[in-house]
Amino acid sequence: MKYMLRTHRLSDLSRKLVGERVVLCGWIHRRRDLGGLLLMDLRDHYGLVQLNFAQLLEDDKNTDMLAYCTREAVVRVWGEVILRPEEAVLSSMVTGEIELQVAKFEVLSGKSQGVLPFLFDAQADTKEELRLRYRYLDLRHQRLQKIFRQRSDAAARIRRFFEERDFLEVETPILYKSTPEGARDYLIPSRMHRNAMYALPQSPQTLKQLLMCAGFDRYYQITKSFRDEDLRADRQPEFTQVDMEASFVTEESIAHFALEFCQTFWQEPSLTMPQLSYRDAIRYFGSDKPDLRYGLPLLDVTSLFQGLAFPLTKSLLAQSQQASVVAIFVSDRVFSFSRKVADQVVSYVETLSADARVFHMKRVGHTLGGSLAKWFSEGEQTKLLDITKYGYEKIQLWLTCNNNKPQFDQEGDGFWFFVGTSSQAETTRLGDLLRRHLADISKVADPQGVALAWVNQFPLFEWDQTNNKLSSVHHPFTMPSLEDVQTILNLDPTTVTPESCSHFTSQCFDVVCNGHELSSGSIRIHRSDLQKKIFSLLGLSPEETEKKFGFFLEALSYGAPPHGGMAFGFDRMVMLLCGTQNLRDVVAFPKTTSGACLMSGAPQRIEGSELTDYGLAWLDQEVK
Repeated sequence: MKYMLRTHRLSDLSRKLVGERVVLCGWIHRRRDLGGLLLMDLRDHYGLVQLNFAQLLEDDKNTDMLAYCTREAVVRVWGEVILRPEEAVLSSMVTGEIELQVAKFEVLSGKSQGVLPFLFDAQADTKEELRLRYRYLDLRHQRLQKIFRQRSDAAARIRRFFEERDFLEVETPILYKSTPEGARDYLIPSRMHRNAMYALPQSPQTLKQLLMCAGFDRYYQITKSFRDEDLRADRQPEFTQVDMEASFVTEESIAHFALEFCQTFWQEPSLTMPQLSYRDAIRYFGSDKPDLRYGLPLLDVTSLFQGLAFPLTKSLLAQSQQASVVAIFVSDRVFSFSRKVADQVVSYVETLSADARVFHMKRVGHTLGGSLAKWFSEGEQTKLLDITKYGYEKIQLWLTCNNNKPQFDQEGDGFWFFVGTSSQAETTRLGDLLRRHLADISKVADPQGVALAWVNQFPLFEWDQTNNKLSSVHHPFTMPSLEDVQTILNLDPTTVTPESCSHFTSQCFDVVCNGHELSSGSIRIHRSDLQKKIFSLLGLSPEETEKKFGFFLEALSYGAPPHGGMAFGFDRMVMLLCGTQNLRDVVAFPKTTSGACLMSGAPQRIEGSELTDYGLAWLDQEVK
């Protein structure tokens, strides 16, 4: 602490320092005037200690300044560490045995102290808009201070992890060019190049691939990325990702690396990461980012209902070949639903889609109960039991890998919840939301649990209905499955249809955790002929391809190694690590869901000469 304004941080204070004179700095956290006894709590980033002003008041030294020792005043105090009276010892406090007998103090923040706009240590009673407006006060809360210590520690572990595995940290440009990554770019006008703009990178995708072309065997960086898209609780317009790429790798080697990375991040060497395909994830969980802390699989019961005159599904299944019905069984061992709560679940799902048919049925032993049971023969009831048993047996492979408790099974009494729509995609979407809702009600998910999964074999393409053309499910640099490469090279871009490309899969993969996507990656295309073909299938003309990606294709043509990598969402991982549900808790100065900074007022309107310098004076006229 040499050359500092203080001799100790508050976390350094203990019983061992009793009798020593120290100098401390911090904020007045609380003030208690007990008649002849004046006590204050002093707080810094590291801890809290009680200040006793009894001796100072007796000596009547500088006591006129005490009026300015209000809540959050910044002070410097001199004094002796003494033991508290035995009846005043606080065992719950690190410094609960001691206090500082103040001999001298000064108010470093000046005499003028404004009234606090809110009490930052009463966050539950404060609207988030007010907390974000005064974010520098909000960040003083002990919970947020702890989060940012955890974030810093996690970043340090990550850097050690990569360095131990011979990865080279390389910084890539923030001012770059627009490339299709699946979201809108933030564009930055250039003063020196009229009518030209930089784009803030959505990720360093082409840049890290170029590093592989340059012969850097292993690369990583903790970097900012930017996407101009609609926001939500776990998304920000600017975010931090842990980016990595390596040459001469396979999907298996990257999966092994990703597991080690997660074990290091959570400091849990026992973590496992079961693998399931995209198709299985959608079929059994309704989502490509399934939460594997619990079971509750989606059961496809479409074929069962197709042969029934069941009134709630008969017309639905007759009107569309895409119509489907899924069910989720919840055993009483997991949660015992009352009829009232079961009805509330049905009402909740019905509000999510006007097309939905939602209902529930009680299971007692091996038979159906309730008024709807009459529509099912004994054989059909047995078939429903078999479907349930098969679904639960199928998912046990993925759940066992995460040490889930065995009671999440199909045994015992319980409720089936059914949802059907005229679209298989919509049924799947509602099935996912139903599964999450049932998990919330039954509280089956361990809030401290970490359930990872490696999801792979994603489709290569999807059909863009708006523009009537193919688009990439991941991004256009993703390597197709090896068995599809030659077929793709032989395709005629002018005759492409949704059906002709729907069966192609990619060497793309995600790491998911507790229902969140942590990371997305792939084996990359390293051949210029295949990359050109993918661009053409996506509807880019040779001229557009040259303009946007000519430099990249040229680099591939000079010899690129097989390579692949992924990017972990650092903010989202810290959010899960710290046990918060709000991404803004782990970002120092976050934006709102509209992309605004309530503290600084950004973004703000630019006027006058600044617009003229960038050739954008017409914007000012347009606004007026």
